[in-house]
Amino acid sequence: MGQESLNDGPIPRILVIEDDPATTEMLKKDLGLLGCAVTFTATAEEGIAVLSKDSFNAVLTDLCARIGGGRSVAQWIKKNNPSTKCFLITSWKGDLDQRFLDRDGVTGIIQKPVLLGQVREKLLSVEGITLAGGRPEDA
Repeated sequence: MGQESLNDGPIPRILVIEDDPATTEMLKKDLGLLGCAVTFTATAEEGIAVLSKDSFNAVLTDLCARIGGGRSVAQWIKKNNPSTKCFLITSWKGDLDQRFLDRDGVTGIIQKPVLLGQVREKLLSVEGITLAGGRPEDA
């Protein structure tokens, strides 16, 4: 029997690459509330190893992920599994050059502190993902 979901579609599979325990705990709670199946790694290197063996709807990776960085994760996804969407998590308040983000395959930015509404909005922008509570137009 397959996994049951709180949403109306398949369970969204999300990989989180984050080494900050507070952010990891927040994302674990929030993504659970949204009905996602979540895998966590602490480094870009570990995340790429997981991505090479399994598929995900989206990846949330720290821009400054240890051992490689979030942009290297996005570049790997773009080259090896372009249907997976990659979001960078960052506390950087300056402007990130959209040309570089596009070139690297970054779908969007999630600002720290990570908030449930922001994560939900970003994930709902991914075609095929339905979260617990449905899409905004369903509300």
